[in-house]
Amino acid sequence: MVKIVKDIASTFKESVVANTKQMEKRANQKAEFSVKRCQELAFECGIERTVDNVYAMSKLFATEFQREFFCGQLTPELRL
Repeated sequence: MVKIVKDIASTFKESVVANTKQMEKRANQKAEFSVKRCQELAFECGIERTVDNVYAMSKLFATEFQREFFCGQLTPELRL
């Protein structure tokens, strides 16, 4: 009985560790492709900080796919 409880506790601890790692990985991915990160990259490429440009970026970076695609480009020239 004690062995079974210890096995259950051990399995639970392993599950918690695995879930924590997965949550951290998702948080890092979310930050990597955030709207803020995309805007920073756009400004680094030479986009002017104007109301019109910020509005256009809000439309351009609306979906996760668009943000990931934009951030995945290797050079500033490819982003523009």
